[in-house]
Amino acid sequence: MVKPLKEIDLRYTPTTCTSHPVATLINTLKNLEKEGANKFKLIFNVDDIPRNIVKFFLAEHGYCIEEESPLDNKSVSILVSKCEKKASTTQNQGSAT
Repeated sequence: MVKPLKEIDLRYTPTTCTSHPVATLINTLKNLEKEGANKFKLIFNVDDIPRNIVKFFLAEHGYCIEEESPLDNKSVSILVSKCEKKASTTQNQGSAT
C-alpha cells in the first residue's frame, strides 16, 4: 500500500513570535527528518517566507525541490524530496610544511 503524500500548508500560520511561518517551517522540517520522510508537498505564501529562505532550510535538512507550482498571486506549492547524496570530491588537504 502506498502512503499518501504528506501536505504541509504554512499559509495560515499565525505570525506571532513563537509561531511565525519560518519557525513553523523549521520545526516541521526537523520532525519530517526524524520521521524519515522522503517526499512531501509544501505550500506557503511568499510574503510570509521568501522562496530563497524555504530553499535554504530545505537544503539544511537534506531536501531538494522537485517541482514548483504557483497557486495564486502569493502562494506556491512545491514538491519536495530527499536529495540524493553525491560522492564527496573534497580531499583532505593538509598544510604544506
